[in-house]
Amino acid sequence: MTLQYLVGEVSWRLAELAAAADDGPARELSALRRRAETAPLPLLGPVLLDALRVAERVAAESLRRGDVSSFVRQSAASTELYGFALCADLVDERLVVAPGGTVEEVCR
Repeated sequence: MTLQYLVGEVSWRLAELAAAADDGPARELSALRRRAETAPLPLLGPVLLDALRVAERVAAESLRRGDVSSFVRQSAASTELYGFALCADLVDERLVVAPGGTVEEVCR
């Protein structure tokens, strides 16, 4: 895959995630999208992990509010982003977003 393709896919998927989020997190995701569009390839993974942390927070808030339709949209967009990141080898599958918003390596 070319860098241009990777950046384009990441950008599109972050836009989808931002569209499913409320204003505050949507701004965070838009900022991450800009970072992804200008970052060198080695920094795409950390940008994606940051985006997945935001996505987890957004989905948890939707569940807390009982907003099932938002949760479903956010979960779908997050799953697509994570799946692409794994398939493009931008993140390690052993890295997961932990409940506290930190990233930890899980031993299998």
